[in-house]
Amino acid sequence: MNDHTRGSVFDSDSASLSGTLDEPLLRVENLTTTYDLDKGYIKALDNVSFTLEEGKVLGIVGESGSGKTTLCRSIMRLFSTAHVHTGGSINLAGENLLELTEPMLRRVWGRWVSIVFQDPMTSLSPLMRIGNQVSEGLRIRMSLSRREAKQRAMSILKSVGIKSAKEYFPRYPHQLSGGLRQRVAIAIGVACEPKLLIADEPTTGLDVTIQAQILKLLDKLRYDHKMAIILVTHDVGVAATAADDIAVMYAGRIVEYGPAGTVIRNPLMRYTRALLDTSPHLYHDPHSRLKTIPGHAPDLSNLPAGCPFSTRCVAVGERCHNERPELIGAGDDDTHRYACWHPVDKVGSKTS
Repeated sequence: MNDHTRGSVFDSDSASLSGTLDEPLLRVENLTTTYDLDKGYIKALDNVSFTLEEGKVLGIVGESGSGKTTLCRSIMRLFSTAHVHTGGSINLAGENLLELTEPMLRRVWGRWVSIVFQDPMTSLSPLMRIGNQVSEGLRIRMSLSRREAKQRAMSILKSVGIKSAKEYFPRYPHQLSGGLRQRVAIAIGVACEPKLLIADEPTTGLDVTIQAQILKLLDKLRYDHKMAIILVTHDVGVAATAADDIAVMYAGRIVEYGPAGTVIRNPLMRYTRALLDTSPHLYHDPHSRLKTIPGHAPDLSNLPAGCPFSTRCVAVGERCHNERPELIGAGDDDTHRYACWHPVDKVGSKTS
């Protein structure tokens, strides 16, 4: 163990904070992740900063390619290739994860931070029974016996809404519905009661009824275990329903950040307003076409000199093409921040 890890809260086999934190559970500062590809360097994350308190939910929203999944994998330190470079700091319980060795990270994964991937059909092993997949982490990370791990795994499966746990325990992933597979993936993620759960698009591909059940389940688990959650989604409505705070990402940057209610009711960055306009609402005519955002997300290897949304924004001005806006506070308390030279000026304003 390196000197900087001595006395770490991760040294204990228990994941209990016991009131030892004088700061947020997670503090991400100036996080930058760069891919070294044949065509050059691509900055997938560009100086991303945010905090997350214990027991709170942060919703990360944005289109495909905005950097959401890269952010998740960077926090988890899942990039093993030499062609991915990560800088900045990721402080979990006061410890910078970017400074930990791989043996030390193994003590963090599962016990302190865990991830539920987007597609359980690809994240679950097709060769292992689901019961063994849930109990494996318990045996490795909590040193439980085979019998103890099985009993605990059965209890966890029931806690995520699989009431007939004994019946499903010996089954393989392909024998389960999409909703049940997602519940199994969540069961694996929460098995060791981590303090932080990263849920990467946990409701994608599920019908609205199952989506609601999964979101309700995550909400129950966070209260039961005092667990913080990073909820990644392209659906602003999902984030509005489940998150305490929302961070809107575009081209690897956070372009708006604040309390969920504030961001949804009074978006200031034009991209956030455009995302909201594309969401379906009950008051829309059932036969009306859904709105879309014109154009395409920018090529990260060839970003515009100014605002990365400038090529798609209807309120674009000369400054937008030449100068990149930084996050600034919208009020005195600085809880709502946005990056836009021509912000939406009032509640209900449209981009078109």
